[in-house]
Amino acid sequence: MNKLDQEVTLVCGHIKSSKNGVSKHKNNSKLCSACSDIIIGTEFAALSKLAAQQNEQAGLLKLEGSDRQVAWAEIIRAEIVPQLDGFVSAKQRYAGSPENAEYLSECAAAWAEIAKKIKAVSTAEWFINRKNNLISNIVGGFHDYGEGEFVISTMDYQVLKMKRLQYLRNFKI
Repeated sequence: MNKLDQEVTLVCGHIKSSKNGVSKHKNNSKLCSACSDIIIGTEFAALSKLAAQQNEQAGLLKLEGSDRQVAWAEIIRAEIVPQLDGFVSAKQRYAGSPENAEYLSECAAAWAEIAKKIKAVSTAEWFINRKNNLISNIVGGFHDYGEGEFVISTMDYQVLKMKRLQYLRNFKI
């Protein structure tokens, strides 16, 4: 050991050698990388277990994949499904209003069908591959119809509504 090297005891109790007397860990308040990995892994496992319980209580299918894929996908799915259910219930609430009731009722039914299809997905990989953009793709595609367009007449609005419904009905899972 060089005379400028010193040993630093980290907060986890492990000892780390510091080169040239310079410690990267101010006040020895850091964990070693092994302890840090254990804590992160433990938190991930706990979150995944909680998400899996939530998904099971919601009646969702058991996911297929490696243990790590399933753990990750359970967390993703636990975030996505409540958002989908929220869209469905919002559309159903608005469908109760007299204006555009039929259209909104059809939208609610189409959203419910999308939610049903997503809830029926049982591969962990499917959720992982769509983790960042599933909801935004569905909502974005729906709202792309008519965005920036100037609706001149009732007929134009009817066409817009039909395009949006067709989009939802044809959305591929």
